[in-house]
Amino acid sequence: EFFQYTNAILQPEEACDCYRNWEGAFNADLHVENRYYVDVDRNVSIAFFNRFGQHPFHGHWNRDDVRLQHRRQRDAKDHGLPLDLQSRPFTWKYLAWPNFIVQYVRPFRPDFVVFNQGHWSGHDLRKSNVVRNIRDALNRTGITGIYRTTTPRRDGKISGNHDGRVCSIIQHCWNVSWIDQIPKDGDHFIDPIHFHAD
Repeated sequence: EFFQYTNAILQPEEACDCYRNWEGAFNADLHVENRYYVDVDRNVSIAFFNRFGQHPFHGHWNRDDVRLQHRRQRDAKDHGLPLDLQSRPFTWKYLAWPNFIVQYVRPFRPDFVVFNQGHWSGHDLRKSNVVRNIRDALNRTGITGIYRTTTPRRDGKISGNHDGRVCSIIQHCWNVSWIDQIPKDGDHFIDPIHFHAD
């Protein structure tokens, strides 16, 4: 529900290198959600890469492919959910955060990287050495790193206690713990873990 809702409200500026087998079981090694938002008029570009726990970052599009997809999308009459319904082999894959930042993210020339592991279990941001490696990769590339704390869940479940440790290592911390004060209902949450941004 969150996936389709957010994609719909970002049309036609978002191109999505995405694959989900909605009828089958979730498969982190097969599914992909990499979103590329470009608003030329406002000179705003945002990319979102979904990493499923400790599984590698992966995707089908390089930088030139992203530009091509945006051109196709702007020219399309129907801006429905641009899901790639055929699972294809990935053209890139990175297990280590520093490699992903240096080799895939840096060529896009971002000013900022905002990151968080979300509610995926088994992620590696619980390890201080991993977070220091992320910080060092961001520093080497001249990209400002911002860690976004984990959104409190509607059901009150805790997804680890790593936020404070990560914030103490990364250059900047965006604390969203205030969301915990918002009523835990369908008006404010799309589902148990995704806060309604409207």
